[in-house]
Amino acid sequence: MNAKKPPQSASPDPGACLDERRRNRRISVRLGVAVRLPASAADPATVERTTTRNISPGDMCFESGLGSRLRTGDTVELDIQLPASKAKAIRGLTDGPLATSERRLLVKGRIVRVEAPDSGDGPSAVAVVFERPPAFHNANG
Repeated sequence: MNAKKPPQSASPDPGACLDERRRNRRISVRLGVAVRLPASAADPATVERTTTRNISPGDMCFESGLGSRLRTGDTVELDIQLPASKAKAIRGLTDGPLATSERRLLVKGRIVRVEAPDSGDGPSAVAVVFERPPAFHNANG
């Protein structure tokens, strides 16, 4: 009466494991973002204007040329530009006047991963988890 266990794959799909760890579904989208690093003992405050690779309600990945200035555990301030044309892809911005104007998402986040550039001189990929949900603001204010 022993039921046979189904055979297990010798090499499980590594992508499946990664997807199971993520809490939020990511949207692959290129948005303008200003990343602000606070001043440290060694470096002044820095603002880098760059682009996102993907974003979700709780985290995002962006490209950065700041290299060794970014470390896992650092806190950054993010000012994400959300054009009206992209707002329709994010639930909650499709009704009323919010859907017809550019919006800014302001949020603080903690760096959880910094990946080396694909090529020696390209940008790094930086993964950030938001401390709280982003606050929406008009682009003009």
